Amino acid sequence: MTRVIIPLALALLGSGCFAGSVHPILAPGDRLDMDAAVGQWRSNGEKSEVSLKVVPRSDKVYAVTLTEGAEKTPVHFLCSAGKIGNAVWLDAQVDRDDPGFGAYRDWVYRPHLASRIALEGDTLKVWLVQGKWFEEQRKKGKVKIPFVPSAEENGLLLFTAPTAALQKAIKGFEKDEAAFGDPSVFTRVK
Repeated sequence: MTRVIIPLALALLGSGCFAGSVHPILAPGDRLDMDAAVGQWRSNGEKSEVSLKVVPRSDKVYAVTLTEGAEKTPVHFLCSAGKIGNAVWLDAQVDRDDPGFGAYRDWVYRPHLASRIALEGDTLKVWLVQGKWFEEQRKKGKVKIPFVPSAEENGLLLFTAPTAALQKAIKGFEKDEAAFGDPSVFTRVK
């Protein structure tokens, strides 16, 4: 069984522009069993402590509650992980049932957030796909996958390719470390 966890905190807390997708990163048949990731995780990031609580939700889909610092409101995600190329990738969306959506739950778009993950014992490493890298590669003519660049300095670059094309593109850049930021490191606490 592949041991993986859901690293959604990084999509919210990472510095710089990160990447998401209009379409799922993973097809339902790509999902891995992540029961080994169930539990609580903590990272002491540069800005503040981040904690994750992972619980099973449905068939190979997991609910993750992210809390940053002692005073932050939790954010709830639905996540799945699967192997693309030689790495395990995360497909995460904010849970539409998150109380924070309130009256807006029916019209707020929820992109699929993309990250590469690895679990070694009780240590989780998470790498965010760096949106700025993609924008630079497109200017050089090296990126063929369609995307909408971020309108903000530290916003979300949004891939618009269907799932199969996105996975093909991921396989093409997965070995280029410049496509990722430094990993965030989480430690299992329960």
